[in-house]
Amino acid sequence: MPMISPADAARWTGGTWTRLPDAPLAGVSTDSRSVTPGSLFVALRGERFDGHAFVEKAFAAGAAAASVSSVPSVCDSGVEAGAAVSARSMFHVEHPYPSLRNRRPCYLTHTTEESHRIVSEHLKDSALYGGDIVGTGARYCPSLEDKVVKFSSRTSHHVFVEPESLDPALDLAYPNGLSCSLPRDVQVTLIHSVPGLEDAAFRAFAYAIEYDFYDPRDLCPTLESRLLPGAFFAGQVNGTTGYEEAAAQGLIAGVNAALRALEREPLVLSRTDAYIGVLIDDLITKGTDEPYRMFTSRAERRLALRQDNARFRLLEKARRVGLADPAFLADSARIARDVAAEIERLDHSPGDSAGPGAWARALMHPGARYRALPFANPNLCNDAVEQIEIHYHYCGYFRQEDEMVRRMEAAEAQRLPPDIDYFAIDALRYESRERLAKVRPATLAQAARIPGVTPADIAVLSIFLHRR
Repeated sequence: MPMISPADAARWTGGTWTRLPDAPLAGVSTDSRSVTPGSLFVALRGERFDGHAFVEKAFAAGAAAASVSSVPSVCDSGVEAGAAVSARSMFHVEHPYPSLRNRRPCYLTHTTEESHRIVSEHLKDSALYGGDIVGTGARYCPSLEDKVVKFSSRTSHHVFVEPESLDPALDLAYPNGLSCSLPRDVQVTLIHSVPGLEDAAFRAFAYAIEYDFYDPRDLCPTLESRLLPGAFFAGQVNGTTGYEEAAAQGLIAGVNAALRALEREPLVLSRTDAYIGVLIDDLITKGTDEPYRMFTSRAERRLALRQDNARFRLLEKARRVGLADPAFLADSARIARDVAAEIERLDHSPGDSAGPGAWARALMHPGARYRALPFANPNLCNDAVEQIEIHYHYCGYFRQEDEMVRRMEAAEAQRLPPDIDYFAIDALRYESRERLAKVRPATLAQAARIPGVTPADIAVLSIFLHRR
């Protein structure tokens, strides 16, 4: 089949996506590369796409800070050092927390009035303020130029000097808080105006970029394009910002591209499964008008979406996909069985004046520890004990959240046919028909999250589904 560009496959017309007839995905062409024969394609970052078929608007990725060699001078300057924080587990739940005897602290310093003067005098030379970059920047990662301009009454801003290695020989630090898009000679002067960084030498300079992004409302929950089946999109190209956001989407897009090639059932994470599910649902349902960042506050099930229970919460999906170590999955399944059995034992323990389950109620008291109680099972591992203690310490809150989740899951279970003609449902408001036809939600719950769709519209759709 001949190579086609995105501009040949689809057109942006009047605020809606239109698929041109007889234009299957045979390949994808951007200004930097071409991929063919195009049965599967995963785009991971913002590109300058051919034409504007895939472009909603440009975003600025924000500015990166310089990497500098400066740790010894910071240590000797009297700049405040932060204590190394102890942690019980790694962010990556499959890895045990290592014994680190040579931890290195971060240092807290600050910009000065001289730093702000340097920035103000060179705003015209900044890519972000001089006109070279016009896209919307990341709201939660402002550049130093933004902070100086938008908070002009401030005479200083925090700078966290973060060592990038435990090896002192590398002598490399990241000055978090000094991201900018200024010329290199200005950056040198700026860095040297910060207490503790007067003698810093640069390993890499700060920079800013601007990129186009694909309207994520065209994507399926698998991150496959509806317009171009076989094309999967992940990361900045979907309008997000942040390393973790990109990694999460890359995992889902890559896994589903592989599953599609193997003709297996796709991997879809819901809002109640994982924060990845919240991120993807937000993007494909609401879209974004600025670089999207994931926050815990965006999730409805924050108590359940915890780091400590990820290995149990996603066990069945991990087992089906087959990416995790089988030994780790077997260990997780064993711990989950132990936890369930012990909770059952405690819930049905001998009673007292308040009724059965006295042992369970003992663990609900503030500060209660499982191993300190006379009825504790000494054979349980620490991971199992942690889950049991969390279960009882927060059981009242979990019950409230579980009830809300049951209502959500009932709505998620009501699937909306992909071929439904919303314009034929007269009881729906016309605005809602337009929005539903554009997003084409997969479930009743997703339809309820579309901006502009009201509870009355959802009631109409529910009745429609029962009659169909």
